[in-house]
Amino acid sequence: MNVDKTIKDYLTELSSNSPTPGGGNVSAFCGALASSLGTMVCNLTIGKKKYLDVEKEMTDIKLNLEKYIDKFTGLAAKDNSAFDKVMEAFKLPKETDAEKEIRFKKIDEATIEAAKVPSEVIINCSEIIPLIDAVASKGNQNSVSDAGVAALLLS
Repeated sequence: MNVDKTIKDYLTELSSNSPTPGGGNVSAFCGALASSLGTMVCNLTIGKKKYLDVEKEMTDIKLNLEKYIDKFTGLAAKDNSAFDKVMEAFKLPKETDAEKEIRFKKIDEATIEAAKVPSEVIINCSEIIPLIDAVASKGNQNSVSDAGVAALLLS
């Protein structure tokens, strides 16, 4: 997702015939949404008398999740850029054997690089699952469904 666009613009672009944004971008956006929901539950927990015993933990989790929001939005942009390089490689000339060889090599290199971004998204998602679990079990129980949606977005 381009963080400077509206969600409506993002959805329009996503449903277009353009190859980007695509699945890698969307998965990173889901990670950012999950992190945001977890942060929201922390904010709804912190400062409440009923949850004073977990306030420090929720504050720490909140700060951690805020960093992940930035990581995921960065990965969304990185995914678009990486896949654009794959598409550029496919546009290389392929008339001669030498051109075909160069094109094949560039496609291969770009594809390998592009595959790294979704792997980073998966790793980051797995890192925040325990944070969302803690928020769901210890955070404001009026918002447990929000933590549940966050967990669903990470699955």
